[in-house]
Amino acid sequence: MKQSAKVLCIIGLVIGIVWSAVGFFGVWFGGAVVATAEHMTQGATQADAVMDTTTDIMLKLLGSFMVVIIGGVLGIIGSSSKSSKVKLLVFGFLTVLTGFLLFPLSNYVSSVIYVIAGLLLFLSGIITKASKTDSQKGGKQLLFVTVIIILFLVVVMVFSFPKDNSVVVQNTDNVLAPQEDTLLLEEFEAEDSVEPTESVESDNFGMWEIGYFVDDFGEPTEKGYIRPKSMILGTFSNDFTQDSELGVDFIISSSESVDIRFYEYGNSLKKTNSNISYKVQVKEQGGDITTLSAYHNYDRLRFTPSESTKLYNILKLGGVIKFNIVGSYSFNNKSGEYKFIVENATGFEKIASKLLENKLVEEESKWNLSKDFSLFIDRFITDRSFQVTHIKFPLRLIESKANWEFLDSNNIFEGIKKTQSLVYRGSFYKESDDKYRYTLYSMFPSENDYYEDGGELVLGLDFSKNDGEWQVVDIFYGGE
Repeated sequence: MKQSAKVLCIIGLVIGIVWSAVGFFGVWFGGAVVATAEHMTQGATQADAVMDTTTDIMLKLLGSFMVVIIGGVLGIIGSSSKSSKVKLLVFGFLTVLTGFLLFPLSNYVSSVIYVIAGLLLFLSGIITKASKTDSQKGGKQLLFVTVIIILFLVVVMVFSFPKDNSVVVQNTDNVLAPQEDTLLLEEFEAEDSVEPTESVESDNFGMWEIGYFVDDFGEPTEKGYIRPKSMILGTFSNDFTQDSELGVDFIISSSESVDIRFYEYGNSLKKTNSNISYKVQVKEQGGDITTLSAYHNYDRLRFTPSESTKLYNILKLGGVIKFNIVGSYSFNNKSGEYKFIVENATGFEKIASKLLENKLVEEESKWNLSKDFSLFIDRFITDRSFQVTHIKFPLRLIESKANWEFLDSNNIFEGIKKTQSLVYRGSFYKESDDKYRYTLYSMFPSENDYYEDGGELVLGLDFSKNDGEWQVVDIFYGGE
């Protein structure tokens, strides 16, 4: 049995080393390629999330490499012809232990081989007659070596398992959420809200209500968002727990801004300093399944504008909507799984219209935009086909729709938006009841955060109302 165990350990050692080495360098190269592609298509945030996942997997494979070597050496030494009963029992146990440790490190073949080899050594120790002299001579030494090896294995496992750097914090503070790397509003949205809107129509909104963001002083602003009247219940699982209680909250401030917050164990808001990618599967009442992508940004699951719009439209359909959300799916490495059901989303379309109406009133008073022009702009920046049909071609600089590039909320907005390197200021100017001009300027960040004037013109649009329809009648750029 000792000889068989030795052969198995050598085979497991070779397979394990090859598996870990090839996997390590393969993930390294593959992660770099995927991160580069994500950076080009989705932006820096998604690329950072891919690199975080890649680093976690590489650490896992490095730990696997170390445990494989330890297990192989233990098995080979323990199967020597001069091994005593105690030595066979101890090294057999340690070999089995390394086999079990390799399984969560994804080195499955070597894991099975080491468990079998360790059991053979252990059985060989049981049937070997004990020598009193050998037991007294080597017992203390083996005990010391065993403790050292176990401690070393524990350290390797601790540093090998992926970490999401998450911090579970009770929901008692008003911390401002970090912003996205793409163009972002200067006006931060504080995470907690005050009392929801009181309305005689509130019963028509079903499970939904309108809440208001608070500022740095905890005072309510005029910026509203849609949320559930009560926490949505579900379950979550990860490496440490299975099907534990989950609370879910939505923060929906527009069709392009849908966020989800997780309250693990029912009342502890999940916060993380790592941008974890998520695969979000949404099943409508009719049975259709839509797969979306998102990332966990500090205290919430955040969707890009295009993915937010897809989820927003699903919620407008109403009925029962089921969610299955899995973290860090890029390399089949789960950091957590979240399941919950929106029992009846009916009423969302009505409350979404109400929120939009409130925003239009606010915009009209703040920016002096007429209600019909605000409605037009809202659709103009979200509907591609609507946009191209409301441009009076040929324009001075663009002759036909074939040369037109879609302008979304990153190009047309009122106020200040920031990127890592530039600040953008978008403004509407009312020239008459039937004419508006829009300008977008770029500038470098300022220490005093003053961006009310100056900068380089990036884009200019002239809108005119003809026969009751708003249209773009001219486009201009800096230097034109």
